[in-house]
Amino acid sequence: MASEAAALLDQLMGRNRNVTGDDAVKEEHFSDPEVCKHFLCGFCPSKLFINTRSDIGICDKLHDDHFKEAYDASNEKWQRGYEERFIEYLEKLIRDLDKRVQRGKERLQRSEDANTNVKEQRE
Repeated sequence: MASEAAALLDQLMGRNRNVTGDDAVKEEHFSDPEVCKHFLCGFCPSKLFINTRSDIGICDKLHDDHFKEAYDASNEKWQRGYEERFIEYLEKLIRDLDKRVQRGKERLQRSEDANTNVKEQRE
């Protein structure tokens, strides 16, 4: 509950809301390691499968519209390669999910075959 309140305050007032003095001088940038690069590219996949068997967990990176706007307006946007890595990640995610679906179909087929064999034996 406390982390949710802190996240909400971060979103409303910025992460450096409590920083004073010399520490407040550092300007945050979308290229900082704590910023979610997937979010900058459009969306964070961690929000896709919440509470499902394919849940990939909560993203611990920052999802701030301020960073997305700065990234979209940046001249170096395409030089960073975030989109290419994001597409590669999504393709891997799709391959993994396709494998999971295929295994489920095979398991279902084996189950149906076993049920058919049991029915034939009873008749």
